[in-house]
Amino acid sequence: MHFQGEKSVLKTIGTQDPDLLKGLETASGGGSLDERIAALRQAIDKVFEPLGGAWQPGEMLFFAEQGNGPEATDEWEDFVASLTQPSAC
Repeated sequence: MHFQGEKSVLKTIGTQDPDLLKGLETASGGGSLDERIAALRQAIDKVFEPLGGAWQPGEMLFFAEQGNGPEATDEWEDFVASLTQPSAC
């Protein structure tokens, strides 16, 4: 499904998951800062639940462009390894 704008997204979320929409509304301006942060964390957990949850400390999240095949995975793995290995300097 192509992105059809924020209003369309919010309408779809409201239809499919009213609790998520309520949390997003809270996170975007309702309540105290602590309430907004808690609502945002809950929304993130819910959205990433099908993937095993939101990323944790020590993990990295990468998105590849659509159409990148398995060969791109090797390149990404090499890149991530270069970021996480100690420098020779």
